Amino acid sequence: MTIPQLLTSLGGKALAAQLTKLIPSWGLAINATAGDALTAALGAAWATLCEMDGLGGESILKLVETSQLSEVLNDLMAKPLRQQLQNATR
Repeated sequence: MTIPQLLTSLGGKALAAQLTKLIPSWGLAINATAGDALTAALGAAWATLCEMDGLGGESILKLVETSQLSEVLNDLMAKPLRQQLQNATR
């Protein structure tokens, strides 16, 4: 696990933990929502990256070789993650 992945994971868990302290009875729902949002965002980011690779854009192999894969995935995760969290709070 790389530093950006670790920070994303810890950040999501910390956010969920703080929210469960505010509303203890909703703890499971909040944790499930946070997990769902992170998983969906990572899946969307990976799908986008695969599509870009297939169309001749970013090369996944090159990103792995240059240790930039985590950075690109984190950048691609930002928008879907915000959308998932906004949808969950509605």
